[in-house]
Amino acid sequence: MALEGKRELLHAAAYGYASSYTSGVMETGLTLCVEGIERLVEAFEQSRGLTRETVEKKRWNSLGKAARKLATPLAETPTERQAIERALSMVPTMTLIERITRMVAAIRPAWRTLASELLERAPAMIKMRNDIVHGRMVEDINALRIELMRAQVLFERIWLAQLKCGDFRGSGWPLLAIRNHDADVNARAEPGGSS
Repeated sequence: MALEGKRELLHAAAYGYASSYTSGVMETGLTLCVEGIERLVEAFEQSRGLTRETVEKKRWNSLGKAARKLATPLAETPTERQAIERALSMVPTMTLIERITRMVAAIRPAWRTLASELLERAPAMIKMRNDIVHGRMVEDINALRIELMRAQVLFERIWLAQLKCGDFRGSGWPLLAIRNHDADVNARAEPGGSS
């Protein structure tokens, strides 16, 4: 396993996943599991020498400087000018969903199907976690339950793939619930679908 040198991150990942089952509050469970996924992705990136940056830092320094030079005169207030400076000084990084997708792409093709299926609606899972972290109330308790299960099943699939155990079958009932929920969401999104 290429992740052997990343024990602390792997421990944090496993702890987040396991804690998501023992938390008495679904919001906490979702947050813990998504953070577990993030630690697992971070261990994967470090073991492969990958970074989150979408543009090499040295290259971004020159691009950002040129962009700031063009954008700063457009600012009408000092606050806008500061916002432009701050936004263009940071190296653009991949979103968590992009990082998870990159990790899933590295999984053996036969093991990738289920993880890829779960990724289709994973942005909603991450948005819900971000809403929770930033103090926004989750209105739909059923969606929260589904996104918690999605996080747990996704963690299981990418964890097992890293252990070279991607053929292991599990997550039957949660996966059925996730698929039914996603089918309902898709049906409502179609023209003429019920709200």
